[in-house]
Amino acid sequence: MTFSVLVLSGGRARRLGRDKASTMINGATMIERVFRTIPQDTQVIVVGEYPVGSKREVILTREEPAGAGPLAALAAGLANVTNENFLLLATDMPFVGNLGVSLMEILSNASDEFDAVIPTDSQGQIQPLCAAYRAESVRKAISRIGDLTNGSMKRLLAELHFLSHNQEDAWALSDVDTVENLEDARSHAHIIEGAEMMDEWIADVKAALGLTIDVDVDILLDVARDAAHNVMRPAAPITTYLLGIAVANGADPRIAATKIQQLATSRIKSQGD
Repeated sequence: MTFSVLVLSGGRARRLGRDKASTMINGATMIERVFRTIPQDTQVIVVGEYPVGSKREVILTREEPAGAGPLAALAAGLANVTNENFLLLATDMPFVGNLGVSLMEILSNASDEFDAVIPTDSQGQIQPLCAAYRAESVRKAISRIGDLTNGSMKRLLAELHFLSHNQEDAWALSDVDTVENLEDARSHAHIIEGAEMMDEWIADVKAALGLTIDVDVDILLDVARDAAHNVMRPAAPITTYLLGIAVANGADPRIAATKIQQLATSRIKSQGD
């Protein structure tokens, strides 16, 4: 499946008060996050801002005049698209993840009568700035529209026959328009990527030690927390180590963990007495 990716990155970001493309979320710029699941050999066109030092090779262009709106930006980027289909994304959608590629797969397998596949959010609102389009259909639609200055994407959709795709993951379609949105996005990224990092670390340690046993992270963290809070901080790693030895000797993980937590709780109560 060959396609192009067109990223709109020229918004004025008045409410956010900063350039969106280069805004950092948990160690990566927003535009880098948009690219994460896009294959390296994919043609990528960026319309607008592109942070200095970004590693992804892109075709950089700009609508004329700058700030003329999404339709003008789309037309400027479309002039560089060389594939039959393209994925349109906004630079302020840091969690779009695999959704874009999924939309492109749906379009590739859809009937030729459909010019695009556009996701809808949980409120039933269509999201045309995260959608898969047939390039020639969009070119013809733009020519029919004529004046693109300050044009809404609704004008384009009125010219296209598109297939709606219900998207249940609200984060995949979330954008960052305000400082509050940015704070929420950073918190979400910290949570999900911390979990991913933990999974990767556990897999690496198990491979290095030749282990195949399942690891119940929640049990270990609960035991470590209780030992640290109710006994002393250094007790946390020692306690989880002892729990591991007990499990290796045949103890049920949950029963052993419960015994340790009860012991830690009784320790703090006895100190209070």
